[in-house]
Amino acid sequence: MKTVKRILVLIAVIICCSCEKESHWLCHTYFGTYETTGILLEFSEDRTECEVTERDIAADPLGSHKTYRAYLNEEEKSFMLNDGDYDSRVIYRGKVIDFDHATLTWYENDKEISITIEALRYE
Repeated sequence: MKTVKRILVLIAVIICCSCEKESHWLCHTYFGTYETTGILLEFSEDRTECEVTERDIAADPLGSHKTYRAYLNEEEKSFMLNDGDYDSRVIYRGKVIDFDHATLTWYENDKEISITIEALRYE
């Protein structure tokens, strides 16, 4: 009987540990560059918000920060960022390419810009 209990506890521990290691399809942090601008995306733990930092790589050590509301499409593994619940303008669009990369798209002076951003994993 003790052996059965030990086996059940061991199975429960293995299942629990494997759940903790399971990753969400959207990484918490991504980084990419466009011309001389570095763009850092940091999603909240629940991925409902995203802080976007843009900075001139050569001249601006701090850059500008703005927090956007994040909307995820689980089926397409994509996301949209906008200013909030009552603002339908999409500021940034993204789509996960693979475990380490995504595309990020936005408009600048009526021109669509699209770059590949890299997942930054701190595990």
